[in-house]
Amino acid sequence: MLFVLCCLFLLNVPHCCVSASVHADAVKRDIVFLLDGSDGTRSGFPALRDFVQSVVDKLSVEENRERVSLVQYSDKPEAHFYLNSHKTKDAVIHAISNMRHKGGRSLNTGAALQFVRHNIFTASSGSRRLEGVPQVLILLTSKKSRDDVTGPAVALKDLEIVSIGVGVGDANFRELEIISFQPGFTFQFIRRMANELDIDGDNVRVAVVQYSDDAAEYFHLKAHKTKRAVIYAVRSLRHKGGRPRNTGAALQYVRDNVFTASSGSRHLEGVPQILFLLIGGESSDDVTAAASDLKRLGVLSFAIGMKNVRQEELQSIAYSSRFIFNLPVFGELLSIQPEILAFVQKLCFSGPFSLNIVFLLDGSDDSRSGFPAMCGFVQRLVENLNVGENKDRVSVVQYSRTPEAHFLLNTYPEKQSVLGSIRSLQHKGGRPLNTGAALQYVKDNVFTASSGSRSQEGIPQILILLSGGKSQDDVGSAAAHIHDTALCMPFEICWYHLLVTYT
Repeated sequence: MLFVLCCLFLLNVPHCCVSASVHADAVKRDIVFLLDGSDGTRSGFPALRDFVQSVVDKLSVEENRERVSLVQYSDKPEAHFYLNSHKTKDAVIHAISNMRHKGGRSLNTGAALQFVRHNIFTASSGSRRLEGVPQVLILLTSKKSRDDVTGPAVALKDLEIVSIGVGVGDANFRELEIISFQPGFTFQFIRRMANELDIDGDNVRVAVVQYSDDAAEYFHLKAHKTKRAVIYAVRSLRHKGGRPRNTGAALQYVRDNVFTASSGSRHLEGVPQILFLLIGGESSDDVTAAASDLKRLGVLSFAIGMKNVRQEELQSIAYSSRFIFNLPVFGELLSIQPEILAFVQKLCFSGPFSLNIVFLLDGSDDSRSGFPAMCGFVQRLVENLNVGENKDRVSVVQYSRTPEAHFLLNTYPEKQSVLGSIRSLQHKGGRPLNTGAALQYVKDNVFTASSGSRSQEGIPQILILLSGGKSQDDVGSAAAHIHDTALCMPFEICWYHLLVTYT
């Protein structure tokens, strides 16, 4: 089984963070097939040839879309055609069908990898690597190489070439592991993300943590102040290794050691906190508590799972269902990058960071003495917001047996009106406390476009719940629904704690 990297990639992102140039690279690829043509593949060569033809048949081969090259090797490599040799699918398939087995007793895979690096993945041979087009190498080999493959494989990764090793016959598994080198996909992913971000001390900050049984922070949020420094640091990353995979402990480590002011986090200044979790399998420990802690902190967590990750685990970790990516292989990381960049760009867009904030207040009989403290808490938070129609929007809902909206997200377009309405709030009263029904009410009546919600524009929706007692109805299903429908961060704050803090 190929070893798996579980990597945490963190962004501490202020207002306008991603460049607008998100290219649709998913429809453009340069693909090179490298075939074992040694004596050991003679009888199976027609099947190898048919495999290549079947793959090409599913591609969109055109000069401005997908380009294909084919190299066969044994002791020495031989290019049958280059990336710019054929401009149509029919021409490529015809060239493949005419290919003859090369033969040769020795197999020098290292030399073949070096050949494609210097002679195929070049502009003169039709490679568009320098234009940002993804580069893919598919190697089909039948036995262990006579020469070393490590150096040439690493050199290909330095060019951000995605190498996929396919073994047939007596192929050496360890060698395929080195060539495919799954963590390389992750480090390419991080480098490309960093290259698109406006990294400096005042704008975007980046941290990288890698984990297995324990977590290791490679650099924290204020370690590097330039894009170049971050990319250079990522280039030096090496696979950590170790088992088991303790994702819950890693998330808690990030919560306690990375998203902190001492490590460079600016969450207390209102700067958005984004976590990218890249995980290759099921966690050996529980992730629920740590994931909830990150959500309470307001961290927007993307869960990017590969191979044998449980969907339920990704759902627990991700900020919402829109933040989940489930991939069949590590190589697909690069294909989803434009989508993720566009998503992050939506969250941060081109102006000041905006929020939709709903305060859900316990108005039951049990909260009567603490209600002034609740209102004072809400008032202090609103005073620090940038309230406006195109800025932060606020709504207040009070509930006991039934919920009641005092005002919606689009009721007041400026701060003083919001504050005036909060000052005039009267305690609702009533029994019992039905928090589940209140959450469902907020989902159906407040986090909606008609009430001023802007979730479809990618603006985060924050729900702050101030509750003084145990709900008499079920909150689980309503909480799950509101979490999936909007980008909601549920904060549950006990009113008796507010009495101590705010009175």
